[in-house]
Amino acid sequence: MNIANLNTNQPTSVRQQSPVDIKLTGEVKCECGGIAFQEAVIFRSVSALLSPSGKAGFMPVSSWCCASCGNIPQDFLPIELKTPKLT
Repeated sequence: MNIANLNTNQPTSVRQQSPVDIKLTGEVKCECGGIAFQEAVIFRSVSALLSPSGKAGFMPVSSWCCASCGNIPQDFLPIELKTPKLT
């Protein structure tokens, strides 16, 4: 199971309690070893040609980053922004 499938991008206090027993879950770690994450916003530039208003702008994308090093793990990115893995 991919953690991103359960990610609602809402703080725990807002989210309903998960039906999954937390004792049966695995720990998520950053490459640096950090286990705490905080909400982050990635901004994507939108050209005037693609913008509904006809003006260039920015599109915010919600994600999570490591609280220790600031890295955004690939699993936390929308599929469209993930770097393809070479096998």
